[in-house]
Amino acid sequence: MLYRVLLVDDEPFVREGIKQLINWEECGFILCGEASNGEEALEMLESLSPHVIITDIKMPVLDGLELIRRVNEEMVKKVKFVILSGYNEFHFAQTAMRYNVKNYILKPIDEDELSQILRRIYKEITSEMRLEKEHALGIDAMVSRTIKKIIKGEGDQELYQQAMELLQIHRDEPIHYITIEQDYYK
Repeated sequence: MLYRVLLVDDEPFVREGIKQLINWEECGFILCGEASNGEEALEMLESLSPHVIITDIKMPVLDGLELIRRVNEEMVKKVKFVILSGYNEFHFAQTAMRYNVKNYILKPIDEDELSQILRRIYKEITSEMRLEKEHALGIDAMVSRTIKKIIKGEGDQELYQQAMELLQIHRDEPIHYITIEQDYYK
């Protein structure tokens, strides 16, 4: 599976250089879009749904750190960030670390460094997605077992409570219903 990268930099030559520099597919990514500032990037987020944003720090309209802050606060899906900067100033890196950004690259961009970072991020995303899927499957299995016990009449108060928690049913809600579909083909 290829993950999506959004490239954000106010310098067209830098964007073009990065696009040509990296073998995206070899690193496990496709470049899904590019923006010249953080505001443009925010407008593209919903339609592009990137897994990774590579962003410059200093840009007009909305800078990279503000973009990161807003994405972290407003997006349900977590996005990984790689910061590009022509400035070797510790306070930029320090601010980025507060937003849980682990990847900070100084310009001019080194192809090997960025490729290694992208490969590491690819592994992180793949691992996180696998864990989410396993967790969801585990919850589904627990719900299935619990509902089967209730249908068979094996339920006690503790089992009913567990079912309500798994199905996210709250006692203060006025109506509760469950649709059960029997699969005759299993």
